[in-house]
Amino acid sequence: AYNRHLYVLDLLIAAAMDVNARDQNGLTPWMLSVATGHHEALSHLLARGADLSYDVDLWQCENKWGDKAVPNGLHLAAFSGSLECCQIFLSRNQKVHSTMLTAASMNGHVEVLQTLLPHADDINQICEGGGPFPIALHSASFCGQLGCVDLLLSHRALPDRTCNGGKTAFFCSMATGNEGVGRLLLRFRANPWIKTAVDDSVLGVASGGGHNGCVQMLLSLRADPHETNGEDKATALHYAAQWGREQTVRLLVRSRADPMVQDEKQMTPLHKAGCLGFRVYGSVFRAQGGMKVG
Repeated sequence: AYNRHLYVLDLLIAAAMDVNARDQNGLTPWMLSVATGHHEALSHLLARGADLSYDVDLWQCENKWGDKAVPNGLHLAAFSGSLECCQIFLSRNQKVHSTMLTAASMNGHVEVLQTLLPHADDINQICEGGGPFPIALHSASFCGQLGCVDLLLSHRALPDRTCNGGKTAFFCSMATGNEGVGRLLLRFRANPWIKTAVDDSVLGVASGGGHNGCVQMLLSLRADPHETNGEDKATALHYAAQWGREQTVRLLVRSRADPMVQDEKQMTPLHKAGCLGFRVYGSVFRAQGGMKVG
């Protein structure tokens, strides 16, 4: 089933093999055909006794599957991007769970997402499983899937909805350096200044990741380079220096970020750079205000 060998399938079925038998991960042969997008094998097995009631009911199941494949045919079809398999399941009145939207969105399966959306009850529902974030828009933004983000927003996904500790979709896009996604969210009136539950800012996370395009965009929107983040009250410059983002450090310093600023532990950006051995910043910081090293 996994490799679409239809003749072999018939031989095995004729030998009384069970088309609904589960493997150690809870997957049936017809589910495995879906995981690899073999809609011909799926149709073949459905005509020979495959039973969709073996699907895990995602509305009742409390199991957070993590990185394991979810034993649900339509979810597997959404994840693999098999439009044909999705259409087969929908024609048999299978329900669309929000995690299926997430599975399609994170992998950039625009056509699959477009097919599923009319059947979804709430695209803004927080539901664990299926992606890095429990909301489709956040997962698509984090993974840089511009087409899926655009489609979700056009179907009234809420750009300022938060999850996973107060993170917005815009925050997710800045964390992974997806500037194009961020600009699209802004066009749909996303608020770029919403901080997380632990007081992290978008400029801080973009700077720590060395995402210079995002940092430049945020600075052009008048992001405050002196804004502090989290319990340690670190600035974006602290994070850029800590993680060795030389060009980001230069960009922030040119934008008048204070190289002498201290966090809660009285550490400067130069201290942060020194912690991980990034010696290149001595010249950068000394050139901006005469900071001494040593």
